[in-house]
Amino acid sequence: MANIFRTIQRINQTANQERLREERRQQAEERKRQQEIARQEALEKRRLEVERRRQYFESLSPEQQQAYIKEQRAAQARRDEAAAAILMMIFSNSSSSNQQDSGGSVMCLDGYDSNGNAIYRHYPRSAKRDSRCS
Repeated sequence: MANIFRTIQRINQTANQERLREERRQQAEERKRQQEIARQEALEKRRLEVERRRQYFESLSPEQQQAYIKEQRAAQARRDEAAAAILMMIFSNSSSSNQQDSGGSVMCLDGYDSNGNAIYRHYPRSAKRDSRCS
């Protein structure tokens, strides 16, 4: 009689494990489906934004188009500069965190001037991480 109960318990346990595996598989499929929907929505949103900008650009006079191009290039240059500064801070902070604090200074993004150019300042390295650089 005890063997029958153990057999029934094992059957129930196996069925429960199989049910849980199937639930996890379905959940993973649903997550994948939702991610694909979100990806498609983001692509469509980007496509519409590109089309809107194209139409705007084409509506400008040749002089306005040149000014627009200049403005876009300047904005991209500012973004590139900011990205480079962030990478520089990451690399300088990560390399300095592997060494003993030996004094010196860290260079941090301090803000932007009226033209949108990044302003960097050197600050003394402190014993704990400087909040101006985070």
